[in-house]
Amino acid sequence: MFPAVADGMIGVFISLDFFLFYVFWELVAGLPMYFIIGIWGGPRKLYAAIKFFLYTAGRVGADAAGHPDALLSALPPVRHVHV
Repeated sequence: MFPAVADGMIGVFISLDFFLFYVFWELVAGLPMYFIIGIWGGPRKLYAAIKFFLYTAGRVGADAAGHPDALLSALPPVRHVHV
């Protein structure tokens, strides 16, 4: 788990577009919290861990929909060829 979080921290700071930033941010923030909730949670810990994951995934989807440049910046630039 620690190497994944460490790699995610590096990815957060070297990502060049919003899409990769969100992917690495979820790796850093979401993955450890999922396991913390799933292991040391209360009586309905599995339900809470899955609900946490779905809410954070939905948040990222809403952020990406609210910022279309986050999705478009991950695509290669279009080059127009004039003939």
